[in-house]
Formats: sequence, C-alpha cells, structure tokens
Amino acid sequence: MTKFISFLLALSCVLAIPKSSIALTNTPNQVVITNERSPLLSAIPKTIVITKHESEEIAKAQRFVYSEIKTEIEHQKSLGATKLTKTFISEDNYSYPDWKEYVPEIRQYVIKGFAEDGKLVRTSAPLASDLPNLASRLVYLEQNECILRDFSLFDLDTWFTPKCHIKFESKSDYIRASLRTAIAMSGLGPWALGQTPYEQMQDCFNNKYSFTVKSGYFSCPQNVRFWPEPSSTSFPLILKTYKGGYVIKIDVKTRSATMTYYAPNFVEVARHAFWSKGSSVINFG
Repeated sequence: MTKFISFLLALSCVLAIPKSSIALTNTPNQVVITNERSPLLSAIPKTIVITKHESEEIAKAQRFVYSEIKTEIEHQKSLGATKLTKTFISEDNYSYPDWKEYVPEIRQYVIKGFAEDGKLVRTSAPLASDLPNLASRLVYLEQNECILRDFSLFDLDTWFTPKCHIKFESKSDYIRASLRTAIAMSGLGPWALGQTPYEQMQDCFNNKYSFTVKSGYFSCPQNVRFWPEPSSTSFPLILKTYKGGYVIKIDVKTRSATMTYYAPNFVEVARHAFWSKGSSVINFG
C-alpha cells in the first residue's frame, strides 16, 4: 500500500510539470519566478482562531482518526490483549521537510497487543492510515506502552504503567496541518493560480508569437494552438485573492517576464474549511 501511495505521489509530480516544459524541451526559461514556496509557507500563522464552523468540521475529521484507533484497541482487547505497545515505522516524509512545524511526529506506528502471559495477540496495520494527510498525525495513541485496565491497589501493573489514552492535539493545530497538506497535495496557493499564466507566457515567448500588454492584461492569440477553446489566451498581470495571487512584469524587448507570488490569506482560507466525508481530511473551498 505504501509503495502504491509513493507511486501516486510521484505520478502527481510528473503531471504537475507545465505543458510548455513538456512541449518545448531544451528551450530557454523566459519566465522567472522570483520567490519560491518556502517563504510563502511561513505565512501560515502559528495559531489560527477557530470559529464554530471550523470547529465542527475539524471535530468530524478528528473523530474519524479517533474511531480508527479506538476500533483497533477494542479489537485487540477482544482478542485477550491486556497491554499495548506503540512502535514507530520509518517512512519518507512525503514532501514535508518542515513537518516539525505542524506535528509532533510524522511517522506512522503500529500497535501491538500482548496477553497477560506476555504472548503477542495482534499487530495492527500502520496508523494513521491516511499517510499523505499531515493532520492525521494529530490524533494518536499517547503512550508507547500502556494497559487496558483501570488503576487498582491490588494490581501492581496499574501502579507503574499508564492506562491507554488517545490524545487529541488542538483544533488550531489540526487546521494548520490541513492547510500544509492542501498546499502539498491539492495545489492550494498562488502556484495553482499562476501555473496557467506561467505556461502560456513560456509558450508565447519561446514560439516567438505576437503578444500585447494592454489594460493590465497579457494576450497571445496564437497560443490557441496549445490552449484551445474554452481556454483563454489572455490573463491579468495582477491577481489577488484570499487563496493567493501573483504580479507579472513583462519585458517586451527581451520577450521575458518575472512572476512574483502573493501568499494566501490563510486565516481567510481556513474559514472555507470543510470535512471530506469518510476520511481524516479537511479541504478548503
């Protein structure tokens, strides 16, 4: 399963390559992006105040992860387990080199259940199951070793080993990690808004098509070859939305351009949060 997910992520990276980069190999890069992703990611606030709407949507996602863990624990208990251990699995960080900014641990883990006599009764599948979703790491079995019974003066194990507990990190943390996931997986941010203009300028410049810059718009009618109807062959040079935007400066003489991205208003993006039913995922409209 993990290999399959890795394949899908690799495929998504291939599909994300601009059309102009595929169609026009070995051509100069006439459009320069002046800022990379990392400075924009720093715009995600450290704390996001949650409204009632977001709270309700996040709770649904958290309960999905909780139910997954709780069901596993109850199953192990039904098989005779009295003690559980949590063991982390070494995994790729899946395009989250900055994961420590969002979650306490990115690795999945397995739960092993042991009977009273120390015999292993079951090893769970990796948890949380939604590997690419960073936010799914924010509901988890808290202890590395725990027992499935209450404290008792007559049971020495309960004196020294804590009872198993499923921990919920804050809803603010959950939505922050969900925003980071959306950037990585669904194209949230100015890159999605700027990709088509970027590709169209590359096609136009490298093919030496005629273009105009007028009334705040770039227009290249011959681009219809690469961008047939209903695509438009013109676009604004400045775009600002709560999801981000860009500003483009054209050098007519050199047939080149620079593009600078605007970071999203992540607080406003968070206001459009909604739960993706049957998953741990929060999406943004």
